[in-house]
Amino acid sequence: MTPTLPTDDKFGAYALSGLRANLRGLGCSLPKSYGAKRVASFLRKLTIVGRDDPFDVTPFPGQSARLYPRDNLCEKRVFAAPQLWDADERAALERAIIAAPAGRPFIFVDAGANVGLYSLYARSAAAAHSRAFRGLAIEPDPENARRLKFNLSASGADEITLAETALAAEEGTVHLASHADNRGEIKLSDDGKPVRAAPLAKVMAEAGILAADALKIDIEGVEFDVLSTYFKDQAPEKRPATIIMETPRRDDGNAAAVNLCRENGYEIAERTRMNSVLAKRDS
Repeated sequence: MTPTLPTDDKFGAYALSGLRANLRGLGCSLPKSYGAKRVASFLRKLTIVGRDDPFDVTPFPGQSARLYPRDNLCEKRVFAAPQLWDADERAALERAIIAAPAGRPFIFVDAGANVGLYSLYARSAAAAHSRAFRGLAIEPDPENARRLKFNLSASGADEITLAETALAAEEGTVHLASHADNRGEIKLSDDGKPVRAAPLAKVMAEAGILAADALKIDIEGVEFDVLSTYFKDQAPEKRPATIIMETPRRDDGNAAAVNLCRENGYEIAERTRMNSVLAKRDS
């Protein structure tokens, strides 16, 4: 089976039922333990066999998403066991929500938002702690942005703004190409689709966001360039207390971007297989 053509049918049109729903329910109840991800993978395969994408699910409390698990790694992992997906990173984000100053919305910027799963989780976690929420989801890929837009609409997430812009050190145009097997791997390519590019602080300002409490940034290798400009443009007091950044262990771990953050007042609070959680040092 392969993903169907893009669809904007009303949420629920592709809901699971019967045995498929029960199998996914088993995956969603798995504890975080050794071997749980393998069990989740097995349950996912059983759930989707014989049926095309997409699938309408509730990945986090109060949030709705139409997922295409066959062509996007994050959608695949969230589909059958959302509680296991980036569990440590999401726990850090929840701690940031709890620690943020009260009396105003918690502000989350999702740079490289893919289909919006981090944004939806942050919204759900904020609601669980009775916090008002404001989000900015930045995603330049047209198909990812289409899916993201649908997920925001299905969730009633009017407080999250979508910016269909690539992040760069300066304003301009870039050409992007997607990976055939994983839509999360968007790369610069001369043969790709032209997309507007802009600095992070500018994209935030255009959305009416002048400061953020937390930033998740996963922009496929251009974190250093984007953060270099951001730290120059943004006063220290307006920078996020928490940054979750992709630092895969398979290469240099985005060392230049990590060192840049250290030079600008952050320290590594936690390191996972794919990401680093950076916390702003006390002044």
